[in-house]
Amino acid sequence: MTGIGIEAEGPFGPSAAWVGSARAAALSCAGAGGVLILGVFHGGFAPTAWGISAVAALWLTAMLATFRMGVAVTRGGLALVALAVAYVSWSAASAAWTLSVPRTMFEIERDLVYASVVAVALLLPRPDLWHAVYGVVAGLVALLAGAVAVYLASAPVFDATQGYLLSRPLGYANALGVLAVLALPPTLAQAATRRSASAAAVVLLAVLFLTHNRSAALGLALALVVWVGRTEEPGAAAATLFAVAVPACGTCLVIGLLGVDTRAHRLLDGAAIAAAAAIAPFVPRPLPSAVVARRATLAALPAVALGAVFAATKLGDRVYYWRAAWHAFRMHALAGSGAGTFDVEWFRYREVARTVRDAHNLYLTTLAELGIVGLVLLLALLATPLVCARRTRDTRLAPFLASYCAFLVHAAFEWDWKFPLVTGVALVMGVMLVASTGATPVQFGRGARTAAVGIAVVAGAFALVTLAGNSRVATAEHRLAAGDAVGAAAAAEQARRYLPWSSEPWIVLADAEGRSGDIAAARVALRAAAQRDTHDWGVWIRVAASEHGPARATAIRRAFALNPLLARR
Repeated sequence: MTGIGIEAEGPFGPSAAWVGSARAAALSCAGAGGVLILGVFHGGFAPTAWGISAVAALWLTAMLATFRMGVAVTRGGLALVALAVAYVSWSAASAAWTLSVPRTMFEIERDLVYASVVAVALLLPRPDLWHAVYGVVAGLVALLAGAVAVYLASAPVFDATQGYLLSRPLGYANALGVLAVLALPPTLAQAATRRSASAAAVVLLAVLFLTHNRSAALGLALALVVWVGRTEEPGAAAATLFAVAVPACGTCLVIGLLGVDTRAHRLLDGAAIAAAAAIAPFVPRPLPSAVVARRATLAALPAVALGAVFAATKLGDRVYYWRAAWHAFRMHALAGSGAGTFDVEWFRYREVARTVRDAHNLYLTTLAELGIVGLVLLLALLATPLVCARRTRDTRLAPFLASYCAFLVHAAFEWDWKFPLVTGVALVMGVMLVASTGATPVQFGRGARTAAVGIAVVAGAFALVTLAGNSRVATAEHRLAAGDAVGAAAAAEQARRYLPWSSEPWIVLADAEGRSGDIAAARVALRAAAQRDTHDWGVWIRVAASEHGPARATAIRRAFALNPLLARR
C-alpha cells in the first residue's frame, strides 16, 4: 500500500508541501489520539464517552459544513449518511412504543455517535480522510501493543467473566480481538512494502491469540481472503502473509505451551513476542506468481466455510440469547420492542440463569429491538460500503474492505455495537470505501450546508444535555462509593433535571437518601424510578425492599413476572 500525499500547487510549492505535511501529521495524530482516548476509557462503553464523542464529531461536522470550501460528497456517501440518520431516527421513534424509555434513550445516545462519525468522515477531503484513517490504524496498533505489554508485565489476576484472557483496557477480550483483526489487513498491506511493519503484524496476531476470540479468527480468515483476492499484487501479499505467519505461529505455540497463569510464564511469553517481532522483518519472502496466489486464495474459501461451521457449532450460551431475541421479534415483528430493550425480553423469556444485555448478534438484536424496519435500515447502512467497493478499482482500498468484512462477520457473534471504538473504526473504514468510488461527487449548496449545520446543532444540543446528566450520575455514584451521601444526593438531583426520562438518577438518589437515614425519601425516589422504567425487574426488587404490606407484595409480583427465573432461586 502506498501512502497518500498532498501535492503542492502554485508558485509556493515548497511552502504548500510543508503545510500539507503538517496537516497530514495533524490528521494522523487526531485519528490515533481518538483511538487511544476511547481505548483508555473502555472503548467508549460508558454513557459519558458517548456524549463527549458525539459532541466532538458534531462540532467538527458543523465546522466543515460551514467553512470548508467546495464541499462535495459522492452519491454513495449521501446514501450512507442518510441511512445513518434514518437508523438513528427510527431508534428515536421507538421511544413511543418501547418497553423501557431509559434504555431506548441510552441507545439513541450511542447511535448518535455512529451517525456523527459517518458525517464528519464524509465531509473530510479524500486525502485528509486517508491520513486520518492511517492514524486510526496506528492508534489501534499502539493501543493493542500497550495492552499486551501491560498484560504480560503484570501479575496474573483471575477475572470472574474474562478469566486470564487479555481483556484490558476495554474490559472484554473479544472486543480487543476484533480490534486486532481490524488493524491487521492495513498493517499487512504496509508490511508488503515496508518490512518493519511486519513486527506490528506479529504483535496484533499475538493479541488475537491471547483473547481466544474464535469469531475474530473467522473474520480474519475472511479478511485475508478478501485482501489477497482484491489486491493489485497477490503474490507480494501472499509472501507477506508467509513472512508474518512463521514467527507469529511460533510465538503462539510458545504461549500455548507455557500458559499465562504465572508471572514467570508471562515474562517468557513477552520475550517470545518481542523476539518474533524482531525476526519478522528479516524472514525470507518466497514470491509466488499472481496466478498461484489467487488460486491459493480460492482454495482457502472452503477452509473459511469450515471455520464458519465450527463457529456456528460452538456458540455456548449464544443459542439461548438468539432464541430469546427471535421470540422477542415474533412478539413485535414490525417495529420491535424498542431500542436497547433486549435485556428486558431476555429476563422475561430466558432459559438459563445468565445476565446479559445483548443477544451477541447485531442483526438479531436489531431485529428484536427495532423490528423488520430497523433491520432493513441497518443492513442497508452496512451494505452501502460493500456496494460502493464493487465499483472501484483502487486496490489500495483492499485492506480496508477486508477489515470491514471482518467486522460484519464478527458482529454476528458479538456485541460490537456496544463499543463505539470497535464500530466507529469499522464505520470509518466503510466511509473510506464509499468516498473512494471515483463517482462524480455532488456539490453542497447553501441550503444543504444550512440543513447539515442545523441538524448538527440540534443533535449536539441533545448530546450536551445527556452528557451533563450522565456526568452527574457518574459523579453521584463516585461520591456514594466514597461515603459522601449528601454530595451524591445533590449530584443525583442535578442529573434528574437533565435526564427527566431516566431512572438512574432516582436510583442513585434513593441509595443516597437511604444511607443518610431518610427511608421515606428513598422510598419516594424508588417509586419515581419504577414509574420511568416499569419493565425493569431490578427496580421493582428495590421497591419491594423499601415497601411494606400490599405495596411490597405488588412489587414482588411485578418483579417475578418480569423475571420468572428469579422465583426459582
